[in-house]
Amino acid sequence: MAWNPVIEYFNFPPSARAVKLELHIQGFMISHAPSRLQSMVKPAYMAIKRHAAKKPALIYVPSRKQTKLTAIDLLAYAAADNAPNRFLHVPVEDLEPYMKHIQDDTLGETLRNGIGYLHEGSSKEEVDLVTQLFSKGN
Repeated sequence: MAWNPVIEYFNFPPSARAVKLELHIQGFMISHAPSRLQSMVKPAYMAIKRHAAKKPALIYVPSRKQTKLTAIDLLAYAAADNAPNRFLHVPVEDLEPYMKHIQDDTLGETLRNGIGYLHEGSSKEEVDLVTQLFSKGN
């Protein structure tokens, strides 16, 4: 007897969320995946500047490697824009007590600059910390 999994999809509109969600979609017509991913960072940075300058934003990327690369690239765009702390909404000193729970050195560095990220390899402590900081708007 063959196993036949049932796959169900649910689509909830932004109005169904307890926390108001603002959704912005931008398409890219580049078929080469690595090139497309690289080309999406600057428009993502510009969208954050335009739509979420003083509030947290989420960016979804397809892989663990891409989460780190995107976080680093966003910081590079902020530095090039003469706004290296653009994403930091809390004094960096307030983050230091949390840093002892961070095992990923890159995550620690990006958090100190206002960007957190999560992927399937993140520890429970990192997930809890990044989620908590995001929820607080830091």
